Amino acid sequence: MSSRGGSVARLDATRPSPRGRTIVLGADITSFADLRRDDGVHSYLRRTMYGLLERAAVASRLPWRRCRREDRGDGAMIILPPGTRAARVLDSLAPCLHALLRHANHGTSDVERLRLRLAADVGAVNLDEYGSFGRPFIRVARMLDAPPFKDAMAAADADVGLLVSDRLFRAAAGAAGAAGPAGREAYRALSFTCKETRADAHLWLP
Repeated sequence: MSSRGGSVARLDATRPSPRGRTIVLGADITSFADLRRDDGVHSYLRRTMYGLLERAAVASRLPWRRCRREDRGDGAMIILPPGTRAARVLDSLAPCLHALLRHANHGTSDVERLRLRLAADVGAVNLDEYGSFGRPFIRVARMLDAPPFKDAMAAADADVGLLVSDRLFRAAAGAAGAAGPAGREAYRALSFTCKETRADAHLWLP
């Protein structure tokens, strides 16, 4: 099976995690557990996801090489370095990824089609001997699993969707360049409840 996503840099989970307030980005492969998907398909989807995330991050001028990337099996958590501009996540990342996914998914079967849910939050990140932790990881996980997010993705039949926390959206909205092609006008408000989390967020879909 070919790796349409291209080459992917080796993940470095031992890279020191940025400490303090920073952006956490989560990615989740939609329907990863579909019984039609065997280990070969899972491997293809994972390699393609990482390859396209790297290409989209570089195109968005996000510091991919300085990110800490932690695998989640059917997705990943990416900790951006402190000082990364929130507007670059909101304005550029999802549209770049959408264009790359359209190309990668061209001619693929339903089983091999890669669809990604992305979620992003900002807050304090910590590191111990077991890995990274902090409230942003919990909030990102809840956003990725939020039923209204999943429903909106399914209704749009979209290859990618990005849900950002209200605090990150406000940080980007207050920065120069936040009204680009995927700026504030491209997002819609979305409130959700998932487990113990009730929150306001903002959704981007193609």
